[in-house]
Amino acid sequence: MLALYFSEKPVRTLTDVMASDTERFRDFFHRMRENGVLLAPSPFEAWFLSCAHDTEALDLVLEAARDALR
Repeated sequence: MLALYFSEKPVRTLTDVMASDTERFRDFFHRMRENGVLLAPSPFEAWFLSCAHDTEALDLVLEAARDALR
């Protein structure tokens, strides 16, 4: 399980989470979707990784993330 926040500093507390850049997350979310990766639409929801995700799926997510972060 993981979460992604866009921030200039480490995110360790709820205050840090609430101060994260939600507009940047929104842009990231839409770019990931354009690349075929469906995420929870809110930065306040967790991502889940499991054994059901094979190397091909992980490679797709990583490539989509590289593109979305550019």
